[in-house]
Amino acid sequence: MAERLTLTLVTPTHRILEVQCDEVRIPGLKGYFGVRPGHEPLLTTLDAGALHFFMDGKDDAYAIVGGFAEIQDDKVLVLADEAVHVETIDLEHEKAALDEARLKLCEVQADLVEHKTAAAKVRRHAARVAAGQI
Repeated sequence: MAERLTLTLVTPTHRILEVQCDEVRIPGLKGYFGVRPGHEPLLTTLDAGALHFFMDGKDDAYAIVGGFAEIQDDKVLVLADEAVHVETIDLEHEKAALDEARLKLCEVQADLVEHKTAAAKVRRHAARVAAGQI
């Protein structure tokens, strides 16, 4: 069993991060789950939320939106639709955008394509707000 994990975070446009860390916490569709060295192999779908990783007792995070994670041989590969580092998040802007997205979601009908788009915006901004409050 390795002492550390290798975390690789990529989006469709580029590689965001590759680090050695002690633990990763990932937003799965059924809730957050943690990965430490020796974790069983896993392939899972991700939800919007904050991806945390810990190195030497320090926490760092990215707001991610959707995608997949593959865990195997002490390697964590996160293929996110979108990833934003917490230090780059303008929390007040994201809170206002979240409020606006929630209002828009209430205005559209559930059977319209607009509803899915509006719901995705709510998830994106909610993930950024949650990550930005760390």
